[in-house]
Amino acid sequence: VDCRGRLLTVRPCQRSTGVSLQCHKCSGSLDDCNTVTAEKMTCLAEQDRCSSLMITKDGETNVVLGCASENDCLSAENTCVLAEKNVRTTCKTTCCQSEDCNTPPEKGTVNWKQV
Repeated sequence: VDCRGRLLTVRPCQRSTGVSLQCHKCSGSLDDCNTVTAEKMTCLAEQDRCSSLMITKDGETNVVLGCASENDCLSAENTCVLAEKNVRTTCKTTCCQSEDCNTPPEKGTVNWKQV
């Protein structure tokens, strides 16, 4: 509502290119987050990257995919550094800046194609 009491329309945020980035999104185990279950989402203006994080601890793998900002990507890298202080943990994270570039893992496998 503006100062005259009129209802204003709010448009979705867009990147400077005029088109919002689309990324895969999901989180959870490989059964919860894979090529079959991952959805696509439209990122907010400040989220100009797609992110992927895969962490395996004691043989159990969890995945998080979504939109991210530069700061989110740096935080994910720090998360992996801290997680890998545990010798039973491996962590991989990537951020990319093209459409749907955070490809989810194949269903039924831990083979994860990263860009």
